[in-house]
Amino acid sequence: MPYECTIESYPDYLRIDVFGKWIPGQEGEDSMRVWGEISQACKGCGQTRILTIWDIPGRLSPVDGYNLGAYPERFGWDRRYKLAVVHLHEERRKDALFVETVANNRGFRVKMFQDEETAKSWLLNSA
Repeated sequence: MPYECTIESYPDYLRIDVFGKWIPGQEGEDSMRVWGEISQACKGCGQTRILTIWDIPGRLSPVDGYNLGAYPERFGWDRRYKLAVVHLHEERRKDALFVETVANNRGFRVKMFQDEETAKSWLLNSA
């Protein structure tokens, strides 16, 4: 499995660390699988606020980015979820900004960040 994740539950949110091997051409499929796991974890514990830390290098194609942002229902995403995403690799974060735009335009609350402290603050302190 190229991408793996660890899930920690806190009273106010879930924290998910995503890490693993980047395989060019498989980014969309790998990401979709991880988001499905995260969605299942949210449903299992009833949590709607999610902080993810992505330690995955490489690029995300515009097509994969669009599919992730435009069709999150495919992997069980709920519009009640609020998602803060930290990308530890700048090239991936820049690509993910497109995902953020598409998802927000579809009515999902998603925001990309460079650091965990800012992401957590946004996640817990804003509506």
